[in-house]
Amino acid sequence: MRDVSEEPPREVVRALGTATREALNNVARHSGTTTAWVTARLRRGGVMVSVVDRGRGFGLCHSIRRPVEEVGGSVRVRSVPGESTTVELRWPR
Repeated sequence: MRDVSEEPPREVVRALGTATREALNNVARHSGTTTAWVTARLRRGGVMVSVVDRGRGFGLCHSIRRPVEEVGGSVRVRSVPGESTTVELRWPR
């Protein structure tokens, strides 16, 4: 387990940033809303980033999942059609 006071490796920061940007692009393109919330927090030696919108919902695209999984992280999506989508990016898993 990593010390939570340590910064994540540069490649992890880059991967989470790429995936967050892609999640926000999906909100802009597909959700039907112009508002999204991004939260980042340390959690037990890792990082969790969440992107939440209250739009029509959308699926997970490869451009969100791939960079996170390549650095040992995971992605979880909860989407309720017509209501909201939450994308959680976690590192490590």
